[in-house]
Amino acid sequence: MQLKNLSLVAVAVAAATGFTVAHAGGPDESSPAALDQSLRTFNGQFDVEYVRNRLTLNDRTDGPLGVPDRSPEEIQRMRSAIRDNSDLMGSLTQKGVAVRDVINAYQAADGSITLYVR
Repeated sequence: MQLKNLSLVAVAVAAATGFTVAHAGGPDESSPAALDQSLRTFNGQFDVEYVRNRLTLNDRTDGPLGVPDRSPEEIQRMRSAIRDNSDLMGSLTQKGVAVRDVINAYQAADGSITLYVR
């Protein structure tokens, strides 16, 4: 019973501070291969987050803390998966995003995807 109360307190504190849990799935669901598969068929809501450092004007090569870094090979496979999805390509074009600038992606528990762009 105390563990349940502790969990409720943790959720309340997270909600009060604006902290959210981005992905509740297991490690297989967040692997680069699983995400690439999702990107090939994805036709839902997505967000674009720019990762340019405003202070140094340098581009980061990853997403925010908590999003696993991708190797250069994984980035190329991710971009290839995006190019294979004509619906996603059309949506990116409408938002003015070039696939060559996508450096990372993350799928949330609700199925939405955030693309990190330099």
